[in-house]
This record gives sequence, C-alpha cells and structure tokens, in this order.
Amino acid sequence: MLLSTAVIFLFATSLLGLAVGLGVMLGSTAMLDFIRRMGLPVRLPGMAAGARWFAVILVAVGAYAAVVLVRVEAPHSLAGLAFDLLKWFLVVGSLAAIVAGVLLLFFPRSWRNLEARANRWYSTRYLELRTAGAVIAVLSLLAAVASALLLAGRH
Repeated sequence: MLLSTAVIFLFATSLLGLAVGLGVMLGSTAMLDFIRRMGLPVRLPGMAAGARWFAVILVAVGAYAAVVLVRVEAPHSLAGLAFDLLKWFLVVGSLAAIVAGVLLLFFPRSWRNLEARANRWYSTRYLELRTAGAVIAVLSLLAAVASALLLAGRH
C-alpha cells in the first residue's frame, strides 16, 4: 500500500516536472512568470518569535521520522529495491531536517548566512532556457515512464 502510494506520487510529480520542462522549453510566458514568482523570498510576519518552536518541532519530527524509517524493512524484489532507495532518501532528508533545526536553535547566524547564500540567484549566461527545459522534460519523462512501469507491474 505504502509503495503504491509512493509510486503514484512519483508518477504525479514527474508529470508535473514534464509540464514545467515543456513550458520552459517552449518559452511559455506564464511558466516563466510562475518560476520567477517561486524564486521570490517569502517573509512571514512574526516568524522570529515562532522560529524557536519551529526549530524544536523540526528536530523532533526529523528524529522521529529517521528512527521510524530506519526500522522499515523492504521486501526482496525490484519494487523492494525502489522502496529501499526511497526509504534511505527520506532518512537523509530527515537528518537534514535535524541539522536545519539545530542550526536554527543554536547557530542562528550560520543559518542566516546559509539562507543568504541559498537565496542568491545562480545563473549562467551560456545555459539557454530551452536547453534547461529540455533537460527537465526528458528527466521527468524518464521518471514518469519508470513509475508507470512500476504501477503497471503491481496490477
């Protein structure tokens, strides 16, 4: 059940990635405006007061998720291999959440420096939008085909 849900999620997000890639590749102004809006920083009023609680929750949930995920055993099959890969990807993400929470709690200056660096616009003049869109579209298509094959194999 969990594996089917994960594969369906992978399939849906890969179709979304395919749409974004095609939109960028074809130079859709609506898609380019959407991507520009997604790149704008989001500031929530009063976030500084809630940042400590958010960090505590982030550490707690990350630790809980990591412990629970490590205990999950995958069946011995090709689907089990995909499940195991996804499991370890989520464990690494949980550990990253713990690190982010610790940075927010005990090293806020380091967190602000990291955030400032991540918010910089990294771009190259040599990479064309059509090329970037094509790469996104092709990789998303591969993910969609792979997840569709996994779904077809389960039924």
